[in-house]
Amino acid sequence: MRYVNRANIITACVVSLLALSMLKRPLQRLARARRAAIGVRLVTRTDRATDVNGLAHSLIATDSATLLIMLDAADANSRLGTRVFPTLAHWAQLQGVASRMLVPNDSLVFAQFARLASGGATILRSTPVWYDHLGITEVPTFLLLDRSGAVRGRWSGQTPKHLEILNLLAKMRG
Repeated sequence: MRYVNRANIITACVVSLLALSMLKRPLQRLARARRAAIGVRLVTRTDRATDVNGLAHSLIATDSATLLIMLDAADANSRLGTRVFPTLAHWAQLQGVASRMLVPNDSLVFAQFARLASGGATILRSTPVWYDHLGITEVPTFLLLDRSGAVRGRWSGQTPKHLEILNLLAKMRG
């Protein structure tokens, strides 16, 4: 019982609080990532985002799978991929997959980024709140959604390989 004294109890409490505070951020990231786990119906047909001209577009296609490409104009990897991502979006369209590139920035930054990255891809303006709803913790993030809006593939911080997308599409199409 000589180890149970006031100083040791205070030290144990402080260490416990520090440990909890260190775990808070990873636990929050895990909780966000689970929001967009494989099989979760994440997006509905009524969810929309606007393009550069202010026109609203549905986030998922009603007749095919959809590849959501989540970017951020403030992120270096998103800016470096302004030529790669539209090419991937075009390739996905050749495979019968609709694609949407989403950017959560203010309208001026969004417009500038859209000019850089257009390449014929649909670029839509989202919000940071929507990214949080989707469980996006890093960009670029790619979500392959089926027609109902359920997540069938997720790649965070990396660009998916064509073969990975093709394998998932084969599983989705039966």
